Amino acid sequence: MKRFKYGWILPASACAVLLLAAAGCEYDSPVPMFYQDHSARTGPSVTGLEPARAAAGVNTVTIRGERFSPAADSNRVYFNGAKTEIISATATSLLVRRPTVSGTLNLKVVNLGALEVGSFEGYPVDAVDASYGGFIDGAVNNAILVDAAENVYVFRTGLMKAFKVASDGTQSVFMEATIRGVTDVIPAADGTLVLLSNNAKISKVNPADGIETEWVAKAPKRFTVGAADANGNIYMAAKNTDLYMSYPDGTFSAALGVYATHDVKKIRVHGNYVYIIAEHATVEPKAAVYRHAILDASGTLGPRETVLDRAASGAFSAAAFKDVMFSASGDMYVATDAASPILQMKADGTLDTWYKGIIKGSAERLAAGNGRYAYMLQLDGAKGDLIRIDMGEGF
Repeated sequence: MKRFKYGWILPASACAVLLLAAAGCEYDSPVPMFYQDHSARTGPSVTGLEPARAAAGVNTVTIRGERFSPAADSNRVYFNGAKTEIISATATSLLVRRPTVSGTLNLKVVNLGALEVGSFEGYPVDAVDASYGGFIDGAVNNAILVDAAENVYVFRTGLMKAFKVASDGTQSVFMEATIRGVTDVIPAADGTLVLLSNNAKISKVNPADGIETEWVAKAPKRFTVGAADANGNIYMAAKNTDLYMSYPDGTFSAALGVYATHDVKKIRVHGNYVYIIAEHATVEPKAAVYRHAILDASGTLGPRETVLDRAASGAFSAAAFKDVMFSASGDMYVATDAASPILQMKADGTLDTWYKGIIKGSAERLAAGNGRYAYMLQLDGAKGDLIRIDMGEGF
């Protein structure tokens, strides 16, 4: 091998060895993109969505098409740029959450194993929630009732006032001042509203004029929550009070003997049952929705049944259960303080998050209207608001 002024010259045999080595290295490296077969990398194709419109009451949407990844995490779905949760996937369908945005939306579907993006234009999605009644002053709402005419009564302890929101959404003052801070409001058999306020004195208010009068001078306990059955019996409780029943004449039953050491958060009557949300510091379940069958017109209750143990509620297992309401078909909705606060328990026992990513803030109270709407007292930080939720036809 000769050396010249500017370097060395390799013999021809050495050059051949280096070329063979380089050729061998090419086969050990990934095939460059420009050598790959792009026909095998074609992206997903979207042929349609079910239902054809995401109307109110639709909680999930199925995307039909081809070349999706059967591994849900290997797909991405966007409606007008907003990412949507994928619940399950096959090669030809994706089950996704209702979009968190509304309007006429454009869909993009990405399979992470493909180069191209699938698309679908013009999918209609209805808005399902809105601030209602003009509660913009930031005071906290504490109790809510919807009457047969779809008037919504909102009691605000911080202001010691009550407001009425008519069915057209206009707000008026219902009570200029309440005697005490109202924690729950219950329709009585005589057409008046019973006001509970963590006090042994219980008052009523006439919805026609907003005038409050004393009904019970001294109840057995200080009650904060209650609900009435079809016979006018009112079930009442609070923290460590047990469950009592008041009759239409203002007299009370003996304590039920079941909730003496529980913190009862809410009572609701649905069908032939009294439902109770209660917590306990040490006894399992530590938080649950219970129910008791109503056995007769006098309000005699059957034994306690556990409807939903919070520990078995999946994503809501660490949330505070605050209220409960029901649809006409028997689905149960639990108000919580989770980021997406409404837990749906379907009549068949399956659990889901209702309008996930759309309804936000702590749901302090829930109340079903007389048709398609429900009403939520929302607490977002220190601000209280009333939210009207379109639950869809058949709710």
